Amino acid sequence: PVSVNAYAFRGGAHNLRLLHTGLAAACNPLLPAIPVSADLLTSDPELAMVRDLLHAAIAVPQVLVPVATKVLFRKRRSLIPMLDNVVLAYYFDALGQTRLLGRSQDKRHAADVAITVLRAFGNDLANSHSLLCALAECSETAARPVGPVRILEVMVWSQVEPRGYYRS
Repeated sequence: PVSVNAYAFRGGAHNLRLLHTGLAAACNPLLPAIPVSADLLTSDPELAMVRDLLHAAIAVPQVLVPVATKVLFRKRRSLIPMLDNVVLAYYFDALGQTRLLGRSQDKRHAADVAITVLRAFGNDLANSHSLLCALAECSETAARPVGPVRILEVMVWSQVEPRGYYRS
């Protein structure tokens, strides 16, 4: 988690350990019900198990959607993208639902907000799947495998991140 989330390490190793053990305790009982090969394009359209998994993760102290999805992406790479605040904000705006920002910060509603964004992300994934698969194949050939879910998430992030470092 440290490699994808500097926030998790702000409190030092002790904080990171609490996050790790809390997420493991909350999520490990639910993960076996979701196959490692689960795919956002072919999964249950209601994403009920994913919602339950996210809700369990978000119940852990100091965990909201960005931390939960960054950790869970490592467990189900074709199902759960890393939905950090930049990606969330993009989809809130694209969906015309900027009010969801506040709800994403409320542990009672954050998993439902994540599912709303996940569905929109899934639509984008479906609409660009052949291109994303071609890019994934190129990354595999270059011995740097990256799947379509991660590619789309990085492409969205790099185009909308506020500092514009990657747009030129």
